[in-house]
Amino acid sequence: MLGNVAGKTIGLAPEANIVLVKYNDGRGYFGHGIIPALFDGLLKVYDHVKSQRPTTNCILNMSLGWTKDWFEHLHEANGFWGEDGARLIEEAFANILEEILEGLAQLPNLIWAVSAGNLDPHHPIKQYPALLADDKFFDKKMVVVGAYDHRTGKNFLQSSDFVHVWAPGKAVNVPCPAKRAGPEHYQREKGLCHVDGTSPAAAMVSGMLASWLSAGIKIDEVIEHMYGNAYPRVENGVRALYNGVPIEKWPEAEKPAWYKNGDSPPLPPDSYSFQHSRSPAAEKI
Repeated sequence: MLGNVAGKTIGLAPEANIVLVKYNDGRGYFGHGIIPALFDGLLKVYDHVKSQRPTTNCILNMSLGWTKDWFEHLHEANGFWGEDGARLIEEAFANILEEILEGLAQLPNLIWAVSAGNLDPHHPIKQYPALLADDKFFDKKMVVVGAYDHRTGKNFLQSSDFVHVWAPGKAVNVPCPAKRAGPEHYQREKGLCHVDGTSPAAAMVSGMLASWLSAGIKIDEVIEHMYGNAYPRVENGVRALYNGVPIEKWPEAEKPAWYKNGDSPPLPPDSYSFQHSRSPAAEKI
C-alpha cells in the first residue's frame, strides 16, 4: 500500500520520506512466529522515531491487524499447556503488546493510521491495534480507518463507533507486478491493479495526514482537522476523507459544470450509479 501513501502516480504525499519496517521475510504468513515478529517491528518503529526522528512529524501506517485468536494459537504446538497455559500466554502477549503501543502513543511526534478490518460490517472490530482506539489513552493518537464503496458512498466492511473517517476501499488502484495489471490502459501503463479492503483506505489516510502536516498543520491538531473536513458523499453515507481544497482552487479543467455555470451544488444522490469501463480484451475473459 506504499504507493497510495507516496507513489508518484497515485500517492497523496509523493514527497513524503518513507521508512520501511521489516517484520516479515516477504514470503507471506510464517506461523506462530508472526506475533514476536510484529512486536519486533513495532519496537523498531519506537527506537527509530525516538533516536533518529525525535523532532520530525511521523505517521505510522498499519494496514494490518491481528486478533486475540493469534495469541491463543501459540499454544497449539505444545498442547500440554492446556487451556490455563493458553490463557496465560494470551494475557502475557496482550500485556506486552499494550505496553509497546502505550510507548508509541507517548511519542509526541507520532500518530498512527490503522485499518478497521476486512470482515463483513456485522462483525465487530476485535483486532489489534484498532480495538484500542476505544481507549481514551489512544484515541487522540490513532485513526481507525473504515472503507467505503465509491459506487454507493456507503461503508461495506468492519466499522465501529470509534471509526470517524472512511476512505475508498473498493476497487482501489495499487501498484502490482505487470502480469497482474488491470485491464484498463492506464493500469497496464502504470502497473496498477484493483484491490478491496481497509488496508488501502488506511494508506490513503496516512498520505493525506502527511500532506496536511507538510502544509503546517500541527501534529496534535491534524487528526481533528481531518475529521472536521470529512463529509458524506451521499445521503446517509459515511464521513468520507476530503482534502479540504475548495473548488475555486481546483485546476480549471477539473471544475464541475455547475460551478462554472454559477449554479448551486446538486444534492447528493441516495447512491451512486457507477460502472467500471472495461477494455475489449477484458470482455473476452
